[in-house]
Amino acid sequence: MLRAYDNVTQPSKVANKRRVLTMVVDQGREIFQKVRRAWRAGLILFLIFGSAWLLPPLVHHWRHLCPVKPDGVAESYAVPAFARKYGVSCSQCHTAWPDLNAYGRWFKIQGYVRELGSTDGVMQAKDGGGLWTEKNFPIAAVVISRPYDKGTTGQGDYSSGQSEARMRALQDMTLFIAGGDVSNHMSYFMATDFADNNDGNTSESTQYSPQVTDIQVGYHPDRYINIMAGNRSFWMTDPYQTLSNAEELTITPRPLSAAGFLAGDSMDGNKDTLAEYGTLALAKDSPSFLYYSAGYSAGVAASGSTAQPGALPSDVAAELDLDSGDGLMVGAFADNDRVIGDLSSPVTYDFTAKRIGGQTLIEQGGFTFRGVFMAEDDKNIGTTEMGYGRAAYGELFYTFMNKDGIRPLFVPLVREDWIQGQSGSNTTASSNYAGLTLGLTQYVTQNAKLTLEYAMAESAAGPAVGGDPKEHRWVGQMAVGF
Repeated sequence: MLRAYDNVTQPSKVANKRRVLTMVVDQGREIFQKVRRAWRAGLILFLIFGSAWLLPPLVHHWRHLCPVKPDGVAESYAVPAFARKYGVSCSQCHTAWPDLNAYGRWFKIQGYVRELGSTDGVMQAKDGGGLWTEKNFPIAAVVISRPYDKGTTGQGDYSSGQSEARMRALQDMTLFIAGGDVSNHMSYFMATDFADNNDGNTSESTQYSPQVTDIQVGYHPDRYINIMAGNRSFWMTDPYQTLSNAEELTITPRPLSAAGFLAGDSMDGNKDTLAEYGTLALAKDSPSFLYYSAGYSAGVAASGSTAQPGALPSDVAAELDLDSGDGLMVGAFADNDRVIGDLSSPVTYDFTAKRIGGQTLIEQGGFTFRGVFMAEDDKNIGTTEMGYGRAAYGELFYTFMNKDGIRPLFVPLVREDWIQGQSGSNTTASSNYAGLTLGLTQYVTQNAKLTLEYAMAESAAGPAVGGDPKEHRWVGQMAVGF
């Protein structure tokens, strides 16, 4: 019986081994097929997301639609007080907050009013005494939460060698008091910032300390003459938002506007400024026009200077843009600045900084492109030290609108930055670098948005602290304006 049993079961064991081997081979083949299908699925997903950039504008083109408001107004840093005053949505002035559309640029140029001399939203004295002011106190706020912020040396506000992730439940709050009718034909704008600038190396008491970051008053008698006086960068008057970091979609600033090069004078720096700007129609019944501006500012005091505000040699700047009125702008800008040290001995630090450049803005089919090139030459009058800087950026984003074409839903963005700088004492050109910024913003409502952003910068000077020549930053941010 044992022999018979062994003779019967021995082949069964062999068959079982064969079945197990067959199962293993079959499972291996199945896993291989799944990998192949996953690769194909990944390719398909890549094509789908890639097509998401191209299909909407093509569909709008085929159907002769415009991805903006049905009334033809394409969809301002948005100030909700303006929306409350006129009873309109944010999309009246914005493609995607804070990016201005054509109407928003016009609104900004003529002093934050829809029509010069209009009594819309104005309180006037009933006794005929001539009082003219805002009917409602024009206050607004933007609150920013940054639950995730991780980067390496040099990106964002990270100190040297610091790369841990940070959670800032309340990163920043900005209060705006702004109105176009503080008096007849007069505007006012003030921004007070309450920022969490504590980087772990400063006292907690410095957190959220208020700081007035921008203040101006304006007089706007007509479209040709607009006079601005304030403590702000002259380039913030630019309605096309190409030359300043004050009203940009990205969290990471544009290096072109923030760079100071050898003289240390950036385009973002606040100065005591007087400016005049306006528009000039090129032909009767033509939508095209010229935008022009010219400004006169106090110079910049170098670190440690004893110079009093407004006491320095003054700077001049100008901008000229040709706007087709149909989604295309090309322009040029120039300025001549001065940065000086202690007035008692200015020879050791007395720089002139001369800039010249060109910019463009293209808005077509839901796409928005901005591009700027700038060249700067610096010279130390006292020591004959000379330097130069060259910078450029190209920024492209697409605005996905809701089915009614009234408000934005998603805005994917890509920007490439480039800087080159050199001075007589720095022949290694250590300020050279290129940067890439990728962002995706979801608009929950017109005044509330979620942003995910990645930024990378590569310096020609080589590795920073950790040995990686590339610096990276990942940010998740929420913002709401009310």
